[in-house]
Amino acid sequence: MDSPDVTVPRGSLADYLDILETLKDKYNTKIPVIAHAGDGNLHTVIMKDNGEIPPYYNNLKNELYLKAIELGGTITGEHGVGSLRLKNLPMMYSERELEIMWKIKEAFDPNNILNSGKSVLKR
Repeated sequence: MDSPDVTVPRGSLADYLDILETLKDKYNTKIPVIAHAGDGNLHTVIMKDNGEIPPYYNNLKNELYLKAIELGGTITGEHGVGSLRLKNLPMMYSERELEIMWKIKEAFDPNNILNSGKSVLKR
């Protein structure tokens, strides 16, 4: 299970923590926050339920990401997109922006040897 590491502007930290309280109640769970909030990076932890990933996991994760974006933040601040957040990129970027990113990757890696098979941008 991954820990969504959203980032919000430091001035919005209190607002995001209030949102977490609302989501905690909505999903009847706990959402601990760990790490280094001083730079706006918050590692939210979605708790397992009796050792299992809860059925609301993806919905809660998506809400955590969307709320961070609404506050001017991002879906990751430290750990990068990787394969865990790949499907969430369209929350932040338009199709055109994603295409531009792909073109930049193609320019520097025309043979697709860097992170082959794991590219964060797929056509």
